[in-house]
Amino acid sequence: MIQIALLTGVLITTQDAECDQPLAIFLGVSVAQQCVACVLHCVKKRDVPPEAQPRWVQSIESFMGMMMLSWFLCGNVWTFSVQSCDPTLYTASLALIGFIYVCLTLPLILILLVIFCLPVIALLLPLVIRYFPEVDGREKAATDAQISALELKRYAVGDYAEEDANCCICLEDYQEGSELRVLPCAHHYHR
Repeated sequence: MIQIALLTGVLITTQDAECDQPLAIFLGVSVAQQCVACVLHCVKKRDVPPEAQPRWVQSIESFMGMMMLSWFLCGNVWTFSVQSCDPTLYTASLALIGFIYVCLTLPLILILLVIFCLPVIALLLPLVIRYFPEVDGREKAATDAQISALELKRYAVGDYAEEDANCCICLEDYQEGSELRVLPCAHHYHR
């Protein structure tokens, strides 16, 4: 809607402008296409998937998509072959073409970012974590004093459920009388 309003304003203010290419026609038809697209968007049923929409809506959408692409290509040719034209009309045409290029390439840019940046981040994250052992000004590892302050307990059969009666570090089952350290979160391990 903003695009329609801006382009309509440009067309009204530049109706007497001189241009060696039909940029005013390019912008006018683009506005008309956007209006039809808005009407189609309002007509479509919201909770219905695209393939279940009425056939006439699908046909008009396909036709409009082809027309918009064809008109966009014509606008490219006209805009980039301008020799003399009103600056407002020319700038509006360039802005519209630039906006469409961004809309067309945005999915590709996002896919490329995921393909190339995600593996780099995945590779670098462990290195960053390893070289910065302090997080929020605190050491990541517990001190000997903190470990000594943890609760000590002798294991007796039945203290824990059978599937939980093993060390969470070495994964060995506890033996009767094993000394355990118990964390505040209730995890336990061999002393």
